Amino acid sequence: MKRNAILLTGTINPKVFFQEKTSVYLIDEAVRLKQYEERINQYILKTDFDDIIFIENSGYPFDFESYQKIAKKKSKRFEFISMKPNMDKVRELGKSYGEAELIDYAMKNSQLIKEHDIVYKITGRIFIRNWRKILRTKYNGKNEFISINKADWCKTDFFKVYKNDYLQCIYGIGQKCNEKEGIDLEKAYYHQLKKSKIEVTSFKVYPRLEGIFGTTGQRYDKPIWKIIIFNLLIKFKYFNVK
Repeated sequence: MKRNAILLTGTINPKVFFQEKTSVYLIDEAVRLKQYEERINQYILKTDFDDIIFIENSGYPFDFESYQKIAKKKSKRFEFISMKPNMDKVRELGKSYGEAELIDYAMKNSQLIKEHDIVYKITGRIFIRNWRKILRTKYNGKNEFISINKADWCKTDFFKVYKNDYLQCIYGIGQKCNEKEGIDLEKAYYHQLKKSKIEVTSFKVYPRLEGIFGTTGQRYDKPIWKIIIFNLLIKFKYFNVK
């Protein structure tokens, strides 16, 4: 049976990196923890993702065993990874570096990811509402991203990647981030994907994300009329890296 893997990245207590809201809007660790817990429960109980990996970099003592038990009851698997970040680099280059570091570490060290060729990555406090449609086209394209070419920008909150392509072409991208100079993870990904030789397309349906931006506090949710327009644009390859 083919299994579906999703990687959730998280920073439960951003105050270990940043003491104010200039870099991260939501810094209350209790609120952030509750959001991560809600999302993990959703992926275990309400989706067809079989292997759920949660990687965290603030050192928070996360109660992962309870989620392993919940997953087991659903014939699923849950893996928690607590990684020690490069604090100096995160403070120097910004949270983009920290996010890139989380993904890099998981791709190389997750025991569950080792069993998969394809991995979906999502920011840990977000839920993908149309996961059924997303999984339905899992094998219709290789690496799938949503790009805004006129802004030299690529969404990194949710994407699908072949593990080997990631390790060969994207791994280490955090070194190219510098938020003080306006180079965030989205711009770094876009330029890397554009010059790489790996196969990159957009998703076949526009991902409907649910949650709150950690940076601004705005909601991910978009009105249905916008989703309809975005899905039409996908048919014309508007969101493909060009």
